[in-house]
Amino acid sequence: MRLPHNGSLVKFAGVFGIATAGCCLYVEKRIQISYRNREYYQRSLALLKSYAPAIEVLGEPIKTSRLKYMDSKTNLIKDGKAKLKIPVYGPNGSANMFMWANWNDSKQYWHIVRLDFQVKDTGTRWTFYKGSDFTNEEEKDKLPDSETAKLVWIKRTIE
Repeated sequence: MRLPHNGSLVKFAGVFGIATAGCCLYVEKRIQISYRNREYYQRSLALLKSYAPAIEVLGEPIKTSRLKYMDSKTNLIKDGKAKLKIPVYGPNGSANMFMWANWNDSKQYWHIVRLDFQVKDTGTRWTFYKGSDFTNEEEKDKLPDSETAKLVWIKRTIE
């Protein structure tokens, strides 16, 4: 029995290595797209893009970077709760948006609990959004008209 030539093995290893790397990149891209298409991600980003101090710090347009989904300290989705650290940037700088959301079983949607904004250059971090559960109409009526309109707009854009 004759063994394959070393040149053939090198070619096979090279082709196999390129194919494996291509598959890994494809799976990574699909996972990133999956996160970006989730309701809580889209709603959080819409709230950030309408937040004047974020626009001032980052400039427009505000875009997102690659999510480090393997970091279970800051990115975790489990038992109806989601916690993400979403890197964002604009022409003027970069920052992180921290998002907490809960699944509302009775209403079948993700409720954004809180959003924090952290400027990367200074490390300054603050909460810019605290959600309300809207369990009844009285609670919803306490919101200013612009906030209610913003929530309705976000719901329409996601659906």
